[in-house]
Amino acid sequence: MNEEDRRQVVFLDTNALHYMHLYLTYACNESLYPFCPNDGSADEARQHLRTVASGNLRGSLIKGLEAIVDLSTTDSQVEYSPVSELELIAGRAKGRAIEKTAREGIPDRMWTRFHGEEISARLNTEDLVEIGAKVASLNTSLDKAGVQATVSDPDRISDVFDLAKRIGGLIYVGFADSVIYASALVAGADYLITFDEYLRNTVNRIRTGPHPYDDIKQRLRTVVGEILLVDVASVTLPEATRRFPPGQQ
Repeated sequence: MNEEDRRQVVFLDTNALHYMHLYLTYACNESLYPFCPNDGSADEARQHLRTVASGNLRGSLIKGLEAIVDLSTTDSQVEYSPVSELELIAGRAKGRAIEKTAREGIPDRMWTRFHGEEISARLNTEDLVEIGAKVASLNTSLDKAGVQATVSDPDRISDVFDLAKRIGGLIYVGFADSVIYASALVAGADYLITFDEYLRNTVNRIRTGPHPYDDIKQRLRTVVGEILLVDVASVTLPEATRRFPPGQQ
């Protein structure tokens, strides 16, 4: 296949998936784009979101909407890691437990000791089944919105974890982010969509940054070539961005 014929690969990290799923759930409930019965537009959805009272929620919904618009109008190959699904399940389970705990009126000092045991004690089977089902519906929701996204090839998981470990020997990246970055590299991603500033800056500095990142870049390309059994010259290092294509406001 010629380079010109190759579809660009866009990889989504966990927070990008979260914002997209948040918006799609909201849009379905409010009959907004792309689920409005009267063929309403993304601009109409943007106008509606400006009326959302909570600034944090409004910002999250707008991020999700713009990601949906970007990715539903491109012919790129869109992928995400199964680790992101696990992160979403764990994060939403903790969020559900926090909501329940807040209604209990516990002393403020208890929040500093709000760990696994406290979270588990406040969740029942129904909670966990519901959370798992909602995360499992993510792919279907994206498909209905015109975003053809797939979970990374499970046959490459060994390569992903081998590479994530090697990344940890080159530069600090947290566990989940190292797996997501490794997944993007294994997928040959051209772009990594992320709203995590540290991850975005780290990925971009490795790709184009000055010393010592130029050395890390060469060592990483060598490692990827060794693990994937490919020529180092063919290794693609993704550009991390909030929007696809980059440069949009």
